[in-house]
Parts: sequence; C-alpha cells; structure tokens
Amino acid sequence: MTHGKGHSYDEYLERIAQHPIVTKVKITEMISNLADHPSKKQMKKYAKGLLRLLREIK
Repeated sequence: MTHGKGHSYDEYLERIAQHPIVTKVKITEMISNLADHPSKKQMKKYAKGLLRLLREIK
C-alpha cells in the first residue's frame, strides 16, 4: 500500500481507515518500517499514521 501522487498523506490515511482489514495491514507495515532504522522524518510520519489508524481498531 503506497501513497500515490495527487493526494496528501492525511487523505491517504483516511482512505485506508475506511477499510478495517487494510487498516490492520497498514499498521503492521508501519511497525515493521519503524523497526528498520527509519530517519527522524520517517519516524514522525509513521507515528502520525499509527496514531490516526489505531483510532479505527475496535
């Protein structure tokens, strides 16, 4: 699941959040990316994304 051009990262997260299975897969992907020595910019991006998507988990 890659963020395509033409949409902001927030819009991308909102689209993902509309699909429970995709949300769980994306959360798993973000956690994996955080374990792979991310830059500070990436850490901020993934932290923001995780906080947003974790609100959808029931």
